[in-house]
Amino acid sequence: MGTWSDWEDVGGTILSAPSAASRTGDRITVVARGAKNQIVYRSWNESSGWGDWGTWAGGLVLDPAIISGKPDRHTVYGVGGGSTVYRRSCINGSGRDGSWSKTNETTEIRSGVAAASAREERIDLFGLNSVNQVQHATAPPGSGWQPFNNIGGTMQGTVAASCCAG
Repeated sequence: MGTWSDWEDVGGTILSAPSAASRTGDRITVVARGAKNQIVYRSWNESSGWGDWGTWAGGLVLDPAIISGKPDRHTVYGVGGGSTVYRRSCINGSGRDGSWSKTNETTEIRSGVAAASAREERIDLFGLNSVNQVQHATAPPGSGWQPFNNIGGTMQGTVAASCCAG
């Protein structure tokens, strides 16, 4: 097992916890909420290091999550107005797809969201409702978003999720 590197300051001013995803072994993208609640992002790749900070239009009110559910794209999820979860993707070679769209219109999420992908094209979202119960919604391959379900437990803060492929 290797050793951890020293902490590196990647600059920028953010208002939320960062979220990171990697769609290939030599690239990482980090997202967070910036000074005006817009999404800010910065990418790293093995050959050139850190790129400049960029922004995506549109405001979110809580911590975003980024995930790579397919090798050619990143998708960012976040809570916007009305405590609704929104998504927007960035696709290799063609940039961002359209504008922010709602993922599930029936459940209010009152925390930052977490996203995980157990297999290509399946996305699982997690967040907390108004009484801090853990909520889960999924978008299985080939179908739309399923309703959020209470999966039990109460928490404070923001939920985190991860998948271990293998």
